[in-house]
Amino acid sequence: MATALRFHRRRSGLTQREVANIICLVNEHQVSRHERATGQPSFLSAVAYEILFRAPLSQLFPGVYETVAINIEAQLASMQQKLEGSPAKGREAGLIAHKLEWILERREADT
Repeated sequence: MATALRFHRRRSGLTQREVANIICLVNEHQVSRHERATGQPSFLSAVAYEILFRAPLSQLFPGVYETVAINIEAQLASMQQKLEGSPAKGREAGLIAHKLEWILERREADT
């Protein structure tokens, strides 16, 4: 999965070593792995890249973002099916209805 880190780093004129120093990584080899998508940055490093380059994570790591998005949507669809087939009653039925409503609102917001 390609990243856009290299593009943003080169556009800034910074070296991998400079980026590593700025975002407090041990060395430039970590930046290289993140740019080539052979290693995933920690959450803190990913946020640091976002702040440094003023670009959202979805733009910096589009492949990772898309993979996670697909997995989330699949899990929500599975959850929706389970909730719709649930024989719950009383308070539990209300909680299920609330979750289903949220899933539908979330889906409508995407369209």
